[in-house]
Amino acid sequence: MKKSVFLNLSFSFLIALGIGNYLKDSQLLMPKEYKVLKSTVNKLAENNTLGDRPITFTIVSGSYTKWMAEELDLCKEKDCSFYENLNPFKEHKGSSSQNIQEAIRQSYLFGGVDASHESFSDYQKAVSFSMTSFLTTGGIRGGKYKKKLFQPRSFNMGISKDAFLKSNGFGNIHPGEDPDLSIRLNLLGFKTALYSDVLVFHKRRVTISSFFKQVYKFGLVRPILNHWHPKSFRLVYYFPTFALIFLIFSIIELIRGNQIPFYIIFTYMMLVFISSAFVNRSFKIGLLSIITSAIQILGYGYGYLKSSTILIFNKKNIEKVFSEVFFSK
Repeated sequence: MKKSVFLNLSFSFLIALGIGNYLKDSQLLMPKEYKVLKSTVNKLAENNTLGDRPITFTIVSGSYTKWMAEELDLCKEKDCSFYENLNPFKEHKGSSSQNIQEAIRQSYLFGGVDASHESFSDYQKAVSFSMTSFLTTGGIRGGKYKKKLFQPRSFNMGISKDAFLKSNGFGNIHPGEDPDLSIRLNLLGFKTALYSDVLVFHKRRVTISSFFKQVYKFGLVRPILNHWHPKSFRLVYYFPTFALIFLIFSIIELIRGNQIPFYIIFTYMMLVFISSAFVNRSFKIGLLSIITSAIQILGYGYGYLKSSTILIFNKKNIEKVFSEVFFSK
């Protein structure tokens, strides 16, 4: 009898020990924040030899929470640093708890400023200038833009799993999948943030033809996005098309002997040249920027005009009509 009890106890002890060892490495009973840490460490361990040294993690809500706290009147500008160090997994209590949780939740989508790296070719630097300069885009990609209107692009977008899943991720349009996602996230209550001190070195197209094709498609998809999301429309989207029409008008007037419209275009291009040459400290890049800026404005303007005209007469079967910018998932 005693032997049987001893064997049963020993067997139970071994089972308990096995279960204990399993649970020790399991995420089953872990709090949410520890699961995140465990998952992160496991991914690091897949390709790294970490040894026996302890690794200390601190998860905080981040600097965007500080900006959101100011927006929600939780603090004054100089007194908001406290909020960027809050535990994002903790349910905060108190009279301002709802706004604190909202500030943390809104820190799930952000982006950095599109920039040019010194290793880029002169042509790529010229394209980068054309894509980021206030003279050509209003500085939307270069950082001189209101944070509330910022739409992160996929090359410089940081997004939480929660925000991505709630929005169903990217759609089946390309290009245009990134502003579409940003707009839908805003409609779901998420807000975007531009980190002006974070630079994203985005390599550009390396040929004139590939760059024209890219900006043409940018122009092609914008009216589609405006159709899907009418509140996202802005008059500035028409400017490249206005420039295209003005160029045609200038050529006609030049043939007729009126040089004033041509001088306006010439003055604008000289501003582009001077600005790019100064920013890049290169006469050559300044000259190339005239070419890339003209390609960008005219390519985008043509695509926008074509798409807008088609949508006036046919707003059904958009994916079939614009098959070149849609794909099957």
